[in-house]
Amino acid sequence: MPIERLQAFYRTWYQPDNAVLVVAGDFDPGTTLQVINEAFGAIPRPQRELPRFYTAEPAQDGERSVTVRRVGEAAFVAVAYHAPAGRHPDSAAMTVLGQILGHSPTGRHLDTGEISLFVAGDFAGAEGRDPTRLKE
Repeated sequence: MPIERLQAFYRTWYQPDNAVLVVAGDFDPGTTLQVINEAFGAIPRPQRELPRFYTAEPAQDGERSVTVRRVGEAAFVAVAYHAPAGRHPDSAAMTVLGQILGHSPTGRHLDTGEISLFVAGDFAGAEGRDPTRLKE
């Protein structure tokens, strides 16, 4: 990928109001917020607005299949199903189910000696997106 494209992506999407900071553990909220504000509070908010998502997913009117053949001994099969939108009441349950099925090393695994099957789940929904931009 050309460096110009990477730089353009960075200039478009990397800005303080599009960042997420996660703090975990045993900490004092007041002190922690003060440290965060001292470290990041002086960064000015850009005047530009982030681009809006404009892609509409096409109707799911039938099965789709892709076969990729490569040299190697490990076979891989993936099956995907359409999931509800991020604001749908079932999206939280789908996220939990994805963690139960797909979290390594605790995901579901079956090994019969002849075939090894790892059931993985991932709800690739709209977590992390601006909820005002999501549609049912």
